[in-house]
Amino acid sequence: MLEIRNLTVSVGIFSLREVSLSLPDGQCHIILGPTGSGKTLLLETIVGFKRPDTGSIVLDSRDISSLPVEARGISYVPQDLALFPHMTVEDNIMYGLKILKNTQHKELVGDMIETLGIRYLLNRSVTNLSGGEQQRVALVRALAIGCKRLALDEPFSALHETMKTELWFIILNLMRKYNLTIYMITHDLEEAFFLGNTVSILINGRLLQTGTNREVWYNPQNIEIAKFLFIRNLFNGEVLAVDENTATIKCPELNTSITVNRNKRGLALKKGDAVTIGIRPANVLILEDRKINDKYENVLYGRVAEVFSKGDYHILHFVPEEGKTIIEIEIPDTVFCSHCITKGKKTIVSVKRGHIILI
Repeated sequence: MLEIRNLTVSVGIFSLREVSLSLPDGQCHIILGPTGSGKTLLLETIVGFKRPDTGSIVLDSRDISSLPVEARGISYVPQDLALFPHMTVEDNIMYGLKILKNTQHKELVGDMIETLGIRYLLNRSVTNLSGGEQQRVALVRALAIGCKRLALDEPFSALHETMKTELWFIILNLMRKYNLTIYMITHDLEEAFFLGNTVSILINGRLLQTGTNREVWYNPQNIEIAKFLFIRNLFNGEVLAVDENTATIKCPELNTSITVNRNKRGLALKKGDAVTIGIRPANVLILEDRKINDKYENVLYGRVAEVFSKGDYHILHFVPEEGKTIIEIEIPDTVFCSHCITKGKKTIVSVKRGHIILI
């Protein structure tokens, strides 16, 4: 278990402020946030490159806050990988073992080389490798000394999407095969929720929320987090009625009332409370007139104001009748074609109450 207790770290005018986290072993923990939020500063403090102003870092009940990098038992892969350009792949991988005069992990290293499929690269210079090959080499080098904890600083940010996805599966395979604990920072939402067992949202030096990937994705705790998670449909509302499982929200911007499931966080809602509802574009369903019945929830009538193509997907701007705003909708090309969507077309949409986020 890694515990971060009331950590404050300053660099120039920027500071992380009173960050507290408990990170269990055997998981991939993602530190997620926009550029400049302090993610790298937090990771460098965990690894030991930065010293905290206040607070402590405790690993397996031992305070490691003042220990040097090499004594913490955490391997590190920086964003630029920091491979030695004058060395071959094999020399890069074996460098840490030679420095530590450690030969007992050679069998482990050989197994990792096979697992990542880089044996054919061993005699090459690292300057002649592709980005994906360099990533594999950096991972093996970091793990070669036998550490069970691995810190990754946006390791795949420079790679194209196909290579990224391939390496996501490699990371998961390494974690399971070698019982690793991973601390990884990213600003890529898809990457974060694909890899992370738990996710922490860091914005402007403040830790705003931590939870399982599902908890964070489906229950953002405030508007700032919701916007960062690309919940672009956010509407103000007032609670009209509440029962054990649902709440009815009057939403003037949509000129209707919306029924929502109450969050598992158990918001203490009462009639008259001001709330915000959030709807992800992909969770809006396009309906056909002849198929509308009582099973559809939160049905809205309106028209398509704009259409934008994203290749396999399309973004629609839907304007409800008498509404004062737009609802952004994202649909696959198959749905777009089957409904013959065009700009200005009268359209009916529905949003399941379980897909509406209540803040």
